[in-house]
Amino acid sequence: EEEGKLAGRARDAARFYSMKKIVNTLDRRAGAELHDWTPKKLLFFNLETMKREKKEFQNPTEDNVALRKIIKELVSVGSKNIVHGPWSVTDKPKGFLPPSADPHDYYHPAPYWHPATEEDLRETQQNVVYIYKDGVRVSGTELYSPYSERYDRSRLQAMFSNVTVWTLASFYSDDSRFAEHAAECVRVWFIRNETRMNPHLMYAQYVPGRSLSPSGLIEFKDVYFFMDALRLLEGHFSNQEVSQLQDWFSAYLKWFDESRQGMLAHISKNNHGIYYDIQKASIAAYVNRQDMFYNTMYECVSRLHRHVDENGLLPKELARPSCEHYQVFTLSGWYTMSRMASSIGLNYFDSKIASAKRRPNSWDFRASLGDWNEGPSLLCHAMEKTNPLSSARPICKGDTGDVRLEGRIDEKRWWPLTTALRRHCNVTSFTPSRWIENQTFPKSAYDMPSLYFEFYGIAPFWNLGTPGHAE
Repeated sequence: EEEGKLAGRARDAARFYSMKKIVNTLDRRAGAELHDWTPKKLLFFNLETMKREKKEFQNPTEDNVALRKIIKELVSVGSKNIVHGPWSVTDKPKGFLPPSADPHDYYHPAPYWHPATEEDLRETQQNVVYIYKDGVRVSGTELYSPYSERYDRSRLQAMFSNVTVWTLASFYSDDSRFAEHAAECVRVWFIRNETRMNPHLMYAQYVPGRSLSPSGLIEFKDVYFFMDALRLLEGHFSNQEVSQLQDWFSAYLKWFDESRQGMLAHISKNNHGIYYDIQKASIAAYVNRQDMFYNTMYECVSRLHRHVDENGLLPKELARPSCEHYQVFTLSGWYTMSRMASSIGLNYFDSKIASAKRRPNSWDFRASLGDWNEGPSLLCHAMEKTNPLSSARPICKGDTGDVRLEGRIDEKRWWPLTTALRRHCNVTSFTPSRWIENQTFPKSAYDMPSLYFEFYGIAPFWNLGTPGHAE
């Protein structure tokens, strides 16, 4: 009898994986035939929108003043910053190498793990060397802060952001200087033997004496917009260099997918989970791992039901000291993933894909799609109820404010999410919470800030090349 049960389960598993393989094949075919998807297609930015914006920039009218202002800002920022770079992981001072002692290994201490003081030991009654203090950062672990040059986090972010800004500036202005400098920065970080980074994040958010941290993988979270920059820059690399970049990211993706750190990040139930998927999908697309790319884009939907409760709130993020930051940070990740999904015709805001009325038992929403009782979109539900610009909710309990703002909150971080509410969720009227300083805000993305503090997870010049603006 037991053997019969095992055989039945084996048949069910085989049937399930056969169906999944067929569905994945159909997904890839639909992406290619209906949405022109190839590994060279931009994921976050939309090339057709960018071409229209460039044409408008070259033909000024009263109707495109806001757009032209953004592109002028882009070129200005690119010109100002072109004196910076290249950057390399080998720039670390010799006294701040990772445990491997290899300067090519990326290294950054865990931001909230502090050496335990005598007072800590008395309070905790634990004999530990390091102690976790959520929200209290270790010196040098905040982006661009004093002593951050000891580690690789700020260098990585500067490289990702500036290369993307220069690439966009080159596209819109036709000034090749920007693209040439961006390409040189890429060569130094990823290609040249003397300066290249080893393809792993083993020592990201490292805590001495503890297991290697899965949390450190989030430090590569902004690779999604950098992947689009590499696609736009491809003509500035030789064929050999393109192949070397593909090899580097393939090796990194293998480590990311198969390492214990990657596996633990994959099952994370908070913001680390969505940023894991963003990273995995964007790199898989770049190296033409179509099976992994499509699987990640579709299976990511199941995370919504782990992130969002029946009230449209994010309980894991509300439990953090800087709860306002983590709520908008998580939803910004979902906004990013939804923009990427639109490149293959997948709409995360569709209630048939994720409904607030029914919580699936399956990890893959496609397996039980026919059982849905259509209700409001779960992502719309979260975007509306969590956003203080649309829900009039109180400030979350015990909030310590945003990084670098001394207890204050950058409420403009919520502005980009209102564009998704207007377009996808039919939310046209907004009632900001009383604690929001600016009770009115722009309706158009072109009138919103183009640059946010890079810690926030918002792409530089996110409001250019928005999918749908070419329609």
